[in-house]
This record gives sequence, C-alpha cells and structure tokens, in this order.
Amino acid sequence: MGHSPLAGIIIKFRPAGERDIISNLVKERKMAAKHFWTIIAFLIVFALTGCLQNLALNTKVPRMTKEDLTSLLDNPEVIILDVRIADEWKRSDLKIKGAVHEDPEKDYRTWGSKYPKEKTLVFYCS
Repeated sequence: MGHSPLAGIIIKFRPAGERDIISNLVKERKMAAKHFWTIIAFLIVFALTGCLQNLALNTKVPRMTKEDLTSLLDNPEVIILDVRIADEWKRSDLKIKGAVHEDPEKDYRTWGSKYPKEKTLVFYCS
C-alpha cells in the first residue's frame, strides 16, 4: 500500500491565547477604521456632488418668449443652438432657420470653445 501524503506530519492545535485574541482584535479594529474612513470619504464626495447639483439647479437661467427670440433671429451677435437629441431633431419638421444643431448626447463640454465668447448663445429644445 502507498503512503499517505500526510504520513509523518503531526498537526498540533493549541487554544487561542490572550496574545492571539488581542492581535485579532487589533486587526479587526484597523480594518474597521479603514472602512470607517472609506465610508466617510464616500459620504463627503456624495454630499459635495449633491450640493453642486443643487447649486446648478438653482442657477437662474434667463428665459425668453417666442417674440423675444424672433427679434434676435437676424442679429449677427446671437447664435441659436438647437439642443435636441439627434433622433428628435431628425424627426422634427419644426426647426428655427439659421439655428445650429448640437447633440447633447455628444460632448457638450466642447461647445464653449466652438463659439466666440463675445456672441450671445441661445439654447432651445422643443
């Protein structure tokens, strides 16, 4: 008969001593502290994100009537941007003549660099 792979190996069990218990408690506390600070950091980021979104939502954006917009159509200092998503824009028969279509699903952060800063931008979607 072959030998067992564990033949000759003696396994000794010893009860956990005070030192082992304290060591485990210290490890658990350190782990808990790491999790605590991770959770605190997450909560801070979450709170700041909420505050910034709230600030953006509370920013007053001037609105205009159709008549106000009509009076600006021939003004060379005004750029009218149609910001409907591409599918909606393609299906629509209602488009303002001379308006530039910018798809909000694309990188809207580049819009600011496309147009001269001295021009007035009017955004619309319908």
